[in-house]
Amino acid sequence: MRLSRRILRQPLVRFGVAGLFVVSGGVALLLLQGVGAPHGPSLAISALIALTSIPFAVAPVATMPHRWFHVLPVVIAVETCAAMWVAAPDSGPGAVTFIFIGAVAPIIAESWWALLAQLSFASLMIFIPVIAGIVDTSSAYTILAVFLLMWGLAGIVTLVWAHAEDVAAQLDALAQRDALTGVGNRRMLDERLDYELVRHARSGEPLAVAVLDLNGFKTINDTIGHNAGDDVLREVADALRGAVRGQDTVARPGGDEFCILAPGTGADATDELVARIRAALDGVTTDRVSAGIGVAVFPGDGTTARDLYEAADARQRADKPLARGGAELTSSR
Repeated sequence: MRLSRRILRQPLVRFGVAGLFVVSGGVALLLLQGVGAPHGPSLAISALIALTSIPFAVAPVATMPHRWFHVLPVVIAVETCAAMWVAAPDSGPGAVTFIFIGAVAPIIAESWWALLAQLSFASLMIFIPVIAGIVDTSSAYTILAVFLLMWGLAGIVTLVWAHAEDVAAQLDALAQRDALTGVGNRRMLDERLDYELVRHARSGEPLAVAVLDLNGFKTINDTIGHNAGDDVLREVADALRGAVRGQDTVARPGGDEFCILAPGTGADATDELVARIRAALDGVTTDRVSAGIGVAVFPGDGTTARDLYEAADARQRADKPLARGGAELTSSR
């Protein structure tokens, strides 16, 4: 999930945005009364701005598609334009509100096209009073300056936010990757498995979970050294990545144990999955490895992450004696 989505889905941020609309409604009422706008329209515009806070306060933000957040700059633009119309001919100072769109749009927009669309719509709104001829020359210059500031601020925020997103992505990758082998760690495994269970429960497709445990790995560490053991783990991880499909997930929860999540793989395809894994391990060039492998399939073997893992782990332990009959785990290093 993008960093902006995480921020916008926080309750404090949601209620903060709602509070800003309430405050803005009160400020708009004072400003519009100050420029001599009729009481009725002033009250209506101020109430509209304040009432906008309700959807943001009560909306189920945690489950809302992110594209719904795109309505925020549009609402700001429409309401500001309405306030400017009511306040004519002194609408220039009210246009300053549009600068806020330059800061908000880059955070909310999911793509360059969405950002350009939001800024273009705001630009259209900001120039309506000028096109309609309801502002004087001084206010028109103010509106032009606000237009330039809005686009300039949007450009700066876009660059800063892009850097923040890159840093967040790097931190996420570090937090979900095993530092030794580069495959996923337990955190990634748990998150991916939870996600895939929800997705497959909805689609009705099967999901395979394979658990693999190396034989004699402790002997490698004790007799050859931990560096040699680390080399074994790295080569096994590379071999497993080459044996699975692009949509599969390889993870190392810890020690000499690896897990593979195979979306869309049913019981009839598990033999092929195990065969690919064993072939990949046989193909490791510097180390001959054998392993116990167990596979569980959703939903037949369980419908929760714990049930599937326990079923696969039990089959892996039962497979260990058979695996020991194969090639011994040795190292040339």
